[in-house]
Amino acid sequence: MSHLKKIKRTFLLSSISIFLISLTQRAYCVDNNCGDLGSGFLCFALGWLGLGYGGALFTWFANPFLILSWAIPYKYHLLKIFFCFISSLISLSFLFFDRIMKDESGHSGEITGYALGYWLWLSSSVIFLCGNIYIFLSGKGFIKKA
Repeated sequence: MSHLKKIKRTFLLSSISIFLISLTQRAYCVDNNCGDLGSGFLCFALGWLGLGYGGALFTWFANPFLILSWAIPYKYHLLKIFFCFISSLISLSFLFFDRIMKDESGHSGEITGYALGYWLWLSSSVIFLCGNIYIFLSGKGFIKKA
């Protein structure tokens, strides 16, 4: 396996692994309640249901952008980078919201903290973005193999 293929595989598997681990963790705290382990999975699986409420729930869109960036072939490097960049920005934007819907009745609560699941979720996008930029620059000759 070539050096560049190993790097591509490493960044992809790292991003996917970190994302999957994030699903097993607490995601964020609302009204000083950080929920249960695995709340990251609930956010991923059910977050789209709250998209009509807007606000912080908008950040759920980071997920399909990240998954698209994983799926796009490397011959479309700039598209991979674009989707990964959008995913990273949307994930990061969660830090700028003060409130989020906390139950199916539409009640909202104050976001009072960010748990490990959120940071891992954000990291999965950022790591893949950095990896794709590195791979792109390597292919253009800007970064030389040691």
